[in-house]
Amino acid sequence: MLKEMKILINTMNDDKQKKVDKLLKQNLDRFFTNYSILAIALEENLENVTIDEIEKFHQVNISQLNETDKLIVAIIKTLEKLTGEDVRQEYFNKFTLDISQPELKYLIDLIVKES
Repeated sequence: MLKEMKILINTMNDDKQKKVDKLLKQNLDRFFTNYSILAIALEENLENVTIDEIEKFHQVNISQLNETDKLIVAIIKTLEKLTGEDVRQEYFNKFTLDISQPELKYLIDLIVKES
């Protein structure tokens, strides 16, 4: 787990930390788990997104996407609403296919800053 993610979890209230603990015990896909933790952190503000919004964001048909892809859209839309910044563009600017995940670190930093 990224050290930034551990910092984020430590800033959460007890209820959210329990949800994270429960999630971690499920041994789910690492990417789904990471973005689920971000969704838990934003829980009370998390935007509902439509299929059209998800498809437009990823520029593919919904059938080609998984739950992680859907979470990413909700998280980014929520952060854009909270910060007034173009989070989508910055997320894509930071996106890499290696294990360092700077795009995830970027989202974590925004959430910590907003909480």
